[in-house]
Amino acid sequence: MYIRWNDSDYIHIDFNMANGAQYQSFSGGGYRTVYAEAGEENIFALTRPYGGYLYIPGLWGYMVLYTDSIGMSYDRSADSHLDIRRNVIEAIIYDSTGSEIYFTDHHQPTFEITPITLIDSINFILPFKVRHYYTKLINPNQPPWHSGLDFIESVTMYSYYSRNDSVISNSPIIPIHSSDPVNFDYLISTQIDTLLMKDGFAFNYRFFATDKGIIPEHSSSPDSGYYQCVWDETTGVEDDNNLWFKFSLNQNYPNPFNPTTSIQYAISSKQFVIIKVYDLLGKKVVLLVNEEKPVGEYVVEFNAANLPSGIYFYRILAGSFIKTRKMVLLR
Repeated sequence: MYIRWNDSDYIHIDFNMANGAQYQSFSGGGYRTVYAEAGEENIFALTRPYGGYLYIPGLWGYMVLYTDSIGMSYDRSADSHLDIRRNVIEAIIYDSTGSEIYFTDHHQPTFEITPITLIDSINFILPFKVRHYYTKLINPNQPPWHSGLDFIESVTMYSYYSRNDSVISNSPIIPIHSSDPVNFDYLISTQIDTLLMKDGFAFNYRFFATDKGIIPEHSSSPDSGYYQCVWDETTGVEDDNNLWFKFSLNQNYPNPFNPTTSIQYAISSKQFVIIKVYDLLGKKVVLLVNEEKPVGEYVVEFNAANLPSGIYFYRILAGSFIKTRKMVLLR
């Protein structure tokens, strides 16, 4: 490999040198002493020869390798404070006719998900993980979690309702990309049609992920077909056209939100209901509900247009029923 300098060619890498042999490599207008690197490696499922050099001027060093039929495949630079290594993971090579040859190890996104099969509220909230062999987090236990290389390009949920031969399609949903992959990477937070679900329809859904490779790899969960979620018939019964509800306080939707979100709750007996919103320090922000309510399901809107971004809590008090949930205002 030559470097063109002042209308002359100078040897930069001599691939004919034996492994470990010293020679003079031209770089940046002058020569330097390097050590030849030569051998074979298994790359993209084939054993291929490689060549390059190791340069050690003092307390630091630099190595570069080229693999036959691939090109530059590895480089490393290190000193007393930092060690940086880069290696080829995919390649598109053009042959003599201009046709593309693809090289990849076919690493695909992998899902870690516990599907929801029964539901008893309007809110469909499902956290899950999407992992990849090439995702490299600098420190997975310290924020910011996704510093480093996140090799997932996109994740999408596709869904539809079905009952016998009836099918109702839904628009695709892009999940929220979490900043806390210790617990989960992605979050689906949407609302389902409870009228359809209570009428015998099933909610069918699946996930599709694509990575960031120059030769993109795809995967889905489940591998084929769809997960199916049905209405939990044990949560309520009808008697004389009166629907009885259990006490509940659902997760707000959407979450995170900006600047409005909906909070759904239900009470199973006539009660005086109080719902308050608090900031992270426990200071009351707003009183959303403060009145007597009959049995039923309710939705209250929370508008945080005048509040700063951050974590907030909302709490319901209805008789002896007390419950608190967390929500995130993200501008």
